[in-house]
Amino acid sequence: LKPAPDGTGLIVGGGMRPVLEAVGIRDAIGKSLGSKNRLNVVKATMNALLKLRSAEEIVIPGGLRSLAAGDGRYRGVYTGDEDTSRKQAYHNGTAWMWQFPLFVEALAASGEVDRAKALSLLASSVENLNAGCLCQLSEIADGDAPHAEKGCAAQAWSVSELLRVLIALGGGEAR
Repeated sequence: LKPAPDGTGLIVGGGMRPVLEAVGIRDAIGKSLGSKNRLNVVKATMNALLKLRSAEEIVIPGGLRSLAAGDGRYRGVYTGDEDTSRKQAYHNGTAWMWQFPLFVEALAASGEVDRAKALSLLASSVENLNAGCLCQLSEIADGDAPHAEKGCAAQAWSVSELLRVLIALGGGEAR
């Protein structure tokens, strides 16, 4: 189940349609996997809607958490022994720098934010650029404030995605 652009309508099957219509969702695309039982599909759709999170729950300055802080599996600090601590945090709250520019680009492309706001959001990456390895972005950061940089101190895909999206939005020039 995922959102669709305005005017798309509901491209969903079975028991999903009445649930989405009842809560006022007009544009969505979805597919039922597994059960064809309408009651199971209705329950699964309702569970999916209850688990939706807003972007504000995963965004940190210059990065995206891999899991919202309110989730019971959330681990906001990437530290300690690899097997007993860091592995649990890696995809359960650690923030990733390379995904943030893609998120901002999607916000701008969908019309959720204008160009100026998108560039302003990307500017939140400056804190990470000025910390650790100068003019580089780390691979990951703690999900919890103060969002300490972790992992690789100079991650190429983090830097290249920021530069690519800055150029695509007209906020920088390729040289």
